[in-house]
Amino acid sequence: MNRLEKAAAASSITFLALAILVAAQHPATAYEPSIYTGTPMLYWVCLTFALLAGCVLLLVGSRPLVSLLVLGTSLLTVVALPMLRGYWLLGGGDPMGHLRVASQVANGADPLSILYPGMPALVEVIRELTGLPARIVLVLVGPIFFTVFVVFSGLIGRQLTRDPSGLVGGVVAGLLLLPINLVATHLYPHPNSYSILFAPVGLFLAISLVRSPDRARFTALLFFAVAMIVYHPQQAMNVIAVLAVFGVVWALTDTYRIRDIASEPLVSATAVMGVLWMTWILAQSRFEETFVTVVIGILSASPTDVTAGRGGTLTQLGSGVVDLVFRLFFIDIVASFFAGIAVICSLVWAAREVGFIRSSPNPAATSISIDYRAVFCLCCAFVPVMGFFGVFLASGVTQQFMRFIGFGMALATILVAVGLRHTLELSPIRTLRRSTVVTIVAVVLLTSALVGASLTYHTSPLNFRDTGHVSEASVVGYDTQFDHHAGVEMMHTRTPIWRYAYALEPMEPAPMVDYTGSYRDTVPPDHFANRSIHELYDTDRLLLTTEKDRWLDTELYDGVRYSDADFRYLIRQPGIDRTYDNGGVQAYYIHSNETS
Repeated sequence: MNRLEKAAAASSITFLALAILVAAQHPATAYEPSIYTGTPMLYWVCLTFALLAGCVLLLVGSRPLVSLLVLGTSLLTVVALPMLRGYWLLGGGDPMGHLRVASQVANGADPLSILYPGMPALVEVIRELTGLPARIVLVLVGPIFFTVFVVFSGLIGRQLTRDPSGLVGGVVAGLLLLPINLVATHLYPHPNSYSILFAPVGLFLAISLVRSPDRARFTALLFFAVAMIVYHPQQAMNVIAVLAVFGVVWALTDTYRIRDIASEPLVSATAVMGVLWMTWILAQSRFEETFVTVVIGILSASPTDVTAGRGGTLTQLGSGVVDLVFRLFFIDIVASFFAGIAVICSLVWAAREVGFIRSSPNPAATSISIDYRAVFCLCCAFVPVMGFFGVFLASGVTQQFMRFIGFGMALATILVAVGLRHTLELSPIRTLRRSTVVTIVAVVLLTSALVGASLTYHTSPLNFRDTGHVSEASVVGYDTQFDHHAGVEMMHTRTPIWRYAYALEPMEPAPMVDYTGSYRDTVPPDHFANRSIHELYDTDRLLLTTEKDRWLDTELYDGVRYSDADFRYLIRQPGIDRTYDNGGVQAYYIHSNETS
């Protein structure tokens, strides 16, 4: 290593260590709307310099693995910020339910009795090995799957390019974390999202199998399939369809005879995987419910309900769908340019193979050792994913169609790696690598891309949401209200009571009914100030609001449902008493028309 490499390596490691120290020394003491603004600025400064030094080391150094380790670890700290800064939990929605299930498994429940037993089983294994509480392990799972995704994206890039530079391109593309769109895929505890991040493992095994078929690779692929199925059957369906198409196209591009497809090991493996998937899914009652919902949604021809509703809310906030798409998918759009290059090159290869193009390829292009046969198979594998996306989009089933976008971007990540390799080898940049100006520009662009990508790892006000911080004060507040519950029906403004009830009382069969009187939470009417809210109910109610609720309504959503005047009304209105306030949760006892 020359002096520049040594300086870059030492600087990157030093700044990375400082960033981790700063984050760990500044735990969250109250609810944080954004983990980006809640984390000290010094952390972000140190992280940026660590990435900058890592990019210098990557582009001018002779040891890419060291630079990739620095870059990967730096961005891993962003993924792990909720754990480093002591968040009680990340995600106040589904993760609360997953915490309930993990707690049940920790207390002896059978994981196989659950629809998605993969994550609670993994949490239990890690809990037994480390002795950490299930809640902390649940926050740890996200960084684990992030690491798996980045590593195997790099390994597949190396497979397809047959060159160490493919590993670099794959890891860099993986660090962009394109599958996480913050609409239907997230880094907080979410089996569907984690299944997508786990999918590259199967693609890596599949490529290994078609190149060198043997029993060990075949068996490893089946074990992977079982893991995917128990983690999330929906993404397992994606993987099986993708690998089936990959195997069929691989066989056809070998002999061009349909009868040889059945002898392809990957096709046989996906057939077995399909049987395993059907066996599992038919045993789950929820499969029938989802299937019926999708069919009814398609027949009712209401595919725009979700996007229309979201668009109307954004308009109220002074924004729009185009603005939101730009905020969420700018990095994806730029990266897709390189994926497009890989697609075009693979199509040109296929056209030459079948004789549609008879001209000789560019000598410079033939010098690039990219496995375009495998790349072409991967491009064809997008077809079933696009089909599933179309079906769920037409059904209007919440935002589940965005899950298929997330899975598609996992495949696109591999194409980005191939496109980067192709672009760098054929562009004039190759002859200008010794230019200081070009190196500086490349370092700045790469650093900016990685920093920009990290800003979409977690939800934030940038995309009109909060980070999902579940503060300890809110947990204590709800736990206190549950302990002192006297049979009065509870209500909420935004934070559902049943989420906390499920998380804090995992062994109770139906805690929600105990506190809300039904399986559905009740909320006060929008903009209830000066509307004599206590006269609306025949029985006494307890209204719970959190610091998060007030921030979302009064700051982020600018009073779309509840304004600051509504919350002030609760304090001054006769017939309403504030009975609890710990900073995170406020409880207001609403005397009914009968008792006031």
